[in-house]
Amino acid sequence: MGLRGTLVGVLVAVSLTGCGGALATDAQSSAGDAATPATPPLVVEVAAGACLQQVLPTDASGMAQCSVIEALPSLGVEEECLGLPGLSVPDAQTLAAVRAETTLALGATTPLCLVTQLPALGPGGGATCATSSAAGWCYLTGEAAQLAPGLYCGQSLAFSPDARPAAGATMLLMCP
Repeated sequence: MGLRGTLVGVLVAVSLTGCGGALATDAQSSAGDAATPATPPLVVEVAAGACLQQVLPTDASGMAQCSVIEALPSLGVEEECLGLPGLSVPDAQTLAAVRAETTLALGATTPLCLVTQLPALGPGGGATCATSSAAGWCYLTGEAAQLAPGLYCGQSLAFSPDARPAAGATMLLMCP
């Protein structure tokens, strides 16, 4: 198909820009007090390689408890995701949440694809998913969140070569 593989800088809708950028939103994370009323999932537009100022919730293995959704640049149906590396069709609940919570103009015919999450570091704690032969994204923290030699973030998202966003695609981060 030729849609994937061109890394694109994506304009971020909520002022999440470069290192030191802030995640500016009124949405509350549900990772806090169990007595806190449930809030809608946080859905924000993100750029590959952008620093995240807000720490993402993770499980014991360090995997983010968030999803990355790629809104394909062409009209179609979610089943188109199945033909692209590292993408699958999100469940109905995820699709409804993304369409309800984002401020972007995502029409009903914009295919939304779930990007596979990969472990942040390779076997033995080596290279990050940014050089992985598997297609997907990962959440990097600490020294692994290096954007360039000597330029570090507290945390960032990285995409493997085969999962880089398609030209014109919108990348969304959805956290509970």
